[in-house]
Amino acid sequence: MDAVEIAAQHMKALSQRHAVSGGVAIWTDRGPTLVRWYRSAYFSVNPLALGDTLPIDNTACGLVFQAFLPKATVDAARKVQPAHFRGSPPAKSLLDQVRNERWSEMTSHLLSNVTGQAAPVFDAQREIVCVMTTVADLGQLRSEDERRALFHEASLVNQATGGRIVDGEGGDAID
Repeated sequence: MDAVEIAAQHMKALSQRHAVSGGVAIWTDRGPTLVRWYRSAYFSVNPLALGDTLPIDNTACGLVFQAFLPKATVDAARKVQPAHFRGSPPAKSLLDQVRNERWSEMTSHLLSNVTGQAAPVFDAQREIVCVMTTVADLGQLRSEDERRALFHEASLVNQATGGRIVDGEGGDAID
């Protein structure tokens, strides 16, 4: 079962239904790297493209990876990324929050009024395989349901991969 392909199918559908562009990132020796990317017909600003490496410390995607990868793995990639690009290491409390909620959202961290969201995808051994991530103009996500659409899709992908099945409310894993 290819978790990246399952996640990609869900991201393609999500970007067609909502005002978000989105895709799938895997961890490389340079940090989070987009291996699938889908542009939304409803989204005007699209700062990302297939193959882009994302900053480790100041993107929702980077925070999700940090919350679930070994510190040594993250530190090795942090040494490769220029400091002005990657940002400052997050507080342990922030990574704990991301880990507990299985979710990260940041607004205006790279571009003014652009929101990035990210949610992890796990394999059957409960190890992170990839991250599903979106970008949207501030104000495009009008309702809480639209804001949480990525979280819902990630929950469906995790059910399909045998990874963590996450409920829609408190983020509790159901085994």
